Amino acid sequence: MMKKIFRSSFFRGGSILRPDIIEIDDLYITYKKRKDHLLGKYSISIPVLNIVSIEIYKEIWGVQIIIKSYGKSVIIVKGFSLSTAKKIKKLIEE
Repeated sequence: MMKKIFRSSFFRGGSILRPDIIEIDDLYITYKKRKDHLLGKYSISIPVLNIVSIEIYKEIWGVQIIIKSYGKSVIIVKGFSLSTAKKIKKLIEE
């Protein structure tokens, strides 16, 4: 079972204390982020088969990735490099 983890970078516009984390395995895409008070985590998982679109938007320091599913779930992450965003998109589309 494959599992890849990607973390946003402060140098690309991500948060130092609360980086965006994307975990991709064979069945799910999971988005994780620490809550504002740093005592818990926010998490959402979307089955890979339910992914409708993956959009990459260039920003000043990095890119924004928007992942949409059939169930109207949306994952929006910031602070990744363009090459990392392309790797994430390629892994999801395979």
